[in-house]
Amino acid sequence: MSSIPKRFYIVVDGKHVAKPEHDDSGVHSEAWNALVGDKASITPAVFELEGDRLISGTWALGRHPAETGDTGFKAVVWLVMERAHLLHPVIVKEGEDGSQLRFGGSSNDKTGRPLGLQHDRLYVSVEDEVEQNLTVELVAAEE
Repeated sequence: MSSIPKRFYIVVDGKHVAKPEHDDSGVHSEAWNALVGDKASITPAVFELEGDRLISGTWALGRHPAETGDTGFKAVVWLVMERAHLLHPVIVKEGEDGSQLRFGGSSNDKTGRPLGLQHDRLYVSVEDEVEQNLTVELVAAEE
């Protein structure tokens, strides 16, 4: 049984994942990099897990559907809900410290990769030696 709250914040090394500041009308082909920041300086995104998708309002968060290059870093992005099906799945793993979110690279990926953070942008590293030891918390949002 998952210990993920129904509605929650994602906090990475003490910084909240920021709600996208973009108006979702007319940006249906755009993907926006997911950012983190201090709660006082950003509007934190409130998430719900719907199947294997992270949803916040009219946006979905996940690994970019059109990843390019051989680099070991893959962007975690926001897409409008209508395009959420394009994102790679989010996988919930139960660990010693409760539920953990991991980001898959295909529909067949059952283990996924943990979040990474660089210059306040979220990413997923696909190379084992690049993996960071970040603290990722799923904090219940007030109803």
